[in-house]
Amino acid sequence: AVPVAEACLREACGWSEDSARRTTRRTAALALLCLGEQCSKDPTYAVLRPGLQQLLEQGIFPWVRFGADDLRLWREDPEEFARRAHDNLASSREPRAAAAELIERLLRHRRDDVLMPLLHFC
Repeated sequence: AVPVAEACLREACGWSEDSARRTTRRTAALALLCLGEQCSKDPTYAVLRPGLQQLLEQGIFPWVRFGADDLRLWREDPEEFARRAHDNLASSREPRAAAAELIERLLRHRRDDVLMPLLHFC
């Protein structure tokens, strides 16, 4: 499980708008979901812990922040925006939903390590 967690951490943190190497949205979502499954296990969390700040900054926050596309959709079709925001089946294909699920699991299992770094984004 540790090599899988390491690979998922690299994929989750490797995506960015301006990056030359891009992970597909689906791959990013699956990597984030995998990390969410691993955060409750001590051996795999030991791999995640040193890169937690990087995971928050590069792997989670870019997906969950409210951006220009969100603003456009909110203005054009607020019902569609709300539907997408609360789609329970989206986490396997949408990185935003997977990132939100990962935050939830990190807070559930590793609150002491995650809460203060996470509050820096609020």
